[in-house]
Amino acid sequence: MEKLRDCYHYLISKIYPARVNEPANIEMLKELEKAWFILENAKEKEESYLLSYRNAFFLLKKNVSNTIKDGFSVIKSQLDELGSIELNSLIEKLDKPLYDINELTEILFLSNMIFSCYDCTIQNQYPLE
Repeated sequence: MEKLRDCYHYLISKIYPARVNEPANIEMLKELEKAWFILENAKEKEESYLLSYRNAFFLLKKNVSNTIKDGFSVIKSQLDELGSIELNSLIEKLDKPLYDINELTEILFLSNMIFSCYDCTIQNQYPLE
């Protein structure tokens, strides 16, 4: 879970530097961690625990997907063909049913490797006169 947290924080800080400590981003991650902990440590597997986990996972996954798409749109013109194919592949994985924390962590790790090579801040395309 710690690797997921670190990768998620890096992605958010890389794509949205001003939003890294926004309560919504932190809360989504905390909800997933809490739901995962309850599910993993429950003496009896209740469907409500699984549902809570899947809901929390879905919200975080959707946020990760949107963040990667936003970052991709910013660096698209700078990417080589391999980087573009890799980011598209990661986005496709996120758009499919996925509820595995390890797979989400791997997606975050790979996207962070790509984004770390680029300046993802949106530059003003029209200079002020």
